[in-house]
Amino acid sequence: MTSDVITDREIDFAELHVRSYQRLMPRLYGESEETYTCHALTHLPDQVRKHSPLILHSGFVFEAMMSHLKRQFHGIRGIIDQIVRNLLFAQNSGTLINEKVGSHKK
Repeated sequence: MTSDVITDREIDFAELHVRSYQRLMPRLYGESEETYTCHALTHLPDQVRKHSPLILHSGFVFEAMMSHLKRQFHGIRGIIDQIVRNLLFAQNSGTLINEKVGSHKK
């Protein structure tokens, strides 16, 4: 819908369709196609309720996260482990650096 105004009834209707699509996704395309992008659709009705119609939205946030996650692994094996390890390392790298710097000052 490309209207500037969307009713709660229209949002509820769209939400039902999104849920139906998500339930059908594994049967239509296989479980491997249930991606972050597919999950992100779950949040769209609430985003419209809170912020305005989708025509005024950007997909940049979701695309940026996909790009970030894609840089967290290489190859086709152990993808989840690689992502978790790399994200944890990035999250804690400041602590590791501070510990190293602090131990050299003593």
